[in-house]
Amino acid sequence: MFTIVQSDYYEQFIAIPMSSRRLPLPSIEFVLFLALFTIFVAPSSLSSLLNVDGDTAYHISLGREIIRLGALPESDPLSFVTSSGFIAPAWGSALIFSIVDWFGGLTAVAILGVTLFSLTFTVLFTELRRSNLGRVETILLIAAALYVARSHFAIRPHLFGWLALVLLFALLKKIELAEIGKKTGRGLMLLLFCFWANLHGSFLVGLLVVLCWSLPRLLRVGMRDGVLIGVAILGSLCTPYGINLPLHIVRFMLQSSPELPIVEWLDPSLFDSVTLIALATAAWVLVRLSLMQQELRTGSFLIVGPAILLALTSARMLPIAMLILLGGLILASQKLGELKGEGSVAPSALGWAVLALGVSLVTYRIGGIQIDYDPELFPVELCDTVASLPERLFVDYNLSSYVAFRLVPKSRVFLHSGSDQSAPEKLAEYSRALADPDFASKLFEEYQIGLVILPSNAALMHSLRSRGWQIREFGQFASATRSLPTNPTP
Repeated sequence: MFTIVQSDYYEQFIAIPMSSRRLPLPSIEFVLFLALFTIFVAPSSLSSLLNVDGDTAYHISLGREIIRLGALPESDPLSFVTSSGFIAPAWGSALIFSIVDWFGGLTAVAILGVTLFSLTFTVLFTELRRSNLGRVETILLIAAALYVARSHFAIRPHLFGWLALVLLFALLKKIELAEIGKKTGRGLMLLLFCFWANLHGSFLVGLLVVLCWSLPRLLRVGMRDGVLIGVAILGSLCTPYGINLPLHIVRFMLQSSPELPIVEWLDPSLFDSVTLIALATAAWVLVRLSLMQQELRTGSFLIVGPAILLALTSARMLPIAMLILLGGLILASQKLGELKGEGSVAPSALGWAVLALGVSLVTYRIGGIQIDYDPELFPVELCDTVASLPERLFVDYNLSSYVAFRLVPKSRVFLHSGSDQSAPEKLAEYSRALADPDFASKLFEEYQIGLVILPSNAALMHSLRSRGWQIREFGQFASATRSLPTNPTP
């Protein structure tokens, strides 16, 4: 009754050997991206990343104020004690974070951070595989880099800097192997540094990488090969602050403050596992470079030098030092190997990132899952209560950015986690106020501070109680208020 019709396609399929009849497998790069993204995008992981500290809240608040003012602020918009000449090195990142927060809340901001992190290490893995490294060696190097970076994985602007640094190495390799034309390479370099300089201060590290990479070529070929350095410098100056931005970053990096542990140059411990892995990676990279051709390895040796210096000088610089070390290996490879994916060609890493970001946002929205700050770590209930008080605030340094996130622009704080750049001279006053109640009273009178938010067990809080301030406790946090004149002096 039924007739079976065998089409040409069926005959072609039958002709394929049984051993070749298999479904296309995803590439190892896609598997790596998916694994990293899946691990960190879980609700518990997102919550942990958001609650590392209050810096995310600071950047969102700064972005909100930029949008509200319609321009970059000339003074710190979150504090009432800073003078003019305010510079926000990561203003672009703050703007992005605030827009994402407006669109999808803190959940979307956290997912954006996970996307940037996963994309960075996926691109790095891809570029290492395309160089003359074996798959096992590449996996071990990426694992070491992930281990070093894990303690610095927070939703902050440096995630943009990590991605930009990896993209820089990929671009330099393409320029070296003439995979793209000179004009195209210079144009891409200009765009990269234009964006990077407005997103994070680590663009100065990128300039150092370009200089080290170009120096051997300048000595061999002459200044006609130094155009790329000029293009990178030009892109770095394409910010609203011009030359003042790199000068500000250098001054900040060189400053120190014994009052608070916020100095950028934190001495690493040579006995810490993270430092040991970074130094072991540096030793391995030096060995690998020594086995490569002299002409190829000179620039990479110059790049590895600053990376080792950063690793030995500052614990905060260990993750970016690891990226520089692995980037040196990428640049020293003689040629780009072929990506041997096991199956069909996977979409680009950027496509994966956009798709994963969109799917995660939709999933969280449909599931009604919201990521927020932990009331055990931040004064959530306290801010709910005092939100209607337009007072000047003196807040514990570790809580100040969250409080600013909740109460600005109605209220402004004395200091916050960004004040180490905008008002470093006020750090000593803050520390002295915590230790000396008499000085604190004078400080509060001088600035007409009417609300103090500190941990409940803070010594200053007990002193304020004895001086007649009204104390309200909210778990491990407490607020102290007093009556102030209606119009406090600025």
